[in-house]
Amino acid sequence: MHLHLSTNNHIATLTFDRENSSANIFDKELLLELESLLEGIKKNTALSALVIKSAKPHIFIAGADLKTLSTAKGDAMSELIKLGQRVFNKLEALHITTIAAIHGACVGGGLELALACDYRVASDSTSTRIGLPETQLGILPAWGGSTRLPMLIGLPKALPLILAGKIMKAGEAKHKGLVDGICPPELLIEYAEQLDRKSVV
Repeated sequence: MHLHLSTNNHIATLTFDRENSSANIFDKELLLELESLLEGIKKNTALSALVIKSAKPHIFIAGADLKTLSTAKGDAMSELIKLGQRVFNKLEALHITTIAAIHGACVGGGLELALACDYRVASDSTSTRIGLPETQLGILPAWGGSTRLPMLIGLPKALPLILAGKIMKAGEAKHKGLVDGICPPELLIEYAEQLDRKSVV
């Protein structure tokens, strides 16, 4: 298992913690595991919010598994793209408030996951970096980043970020509109749990 789900006071916390790895990365196995957990969360009428975080000390989610991408061809690549889109759409469609609590690198598929949430809060740690660097690898953000980012901050602001593949610190990401709030790492989860659909402090 690479994901851990816990609940407390009507708030579910989903923790990414890829086994035997210093980083959280997406592959088919993890996407299917995430989809299964989201289906369970959808059926839980007692929940009011979902906070997504990482157990890694310096990485939120570092995108897709590059080994998987480099070996996927034709139908396999198309299947992986459709799977990621399907799973992130299910996250976006949840009936409860969803918050990405970002500490560490949140890039590529990691940011696309965060963009599918209602809110994104980030730690002010120097290890927190946010962006969509896919174009630097010759690909486009295909799990919703190319559509959700323009919807969030507008096409004129989003297009340069997508095309340049820029990685930003938390402060710049908030200035650009990618992040709703920033706080010290030790307060990140508490801050995330206080959010609702009506206000961001």
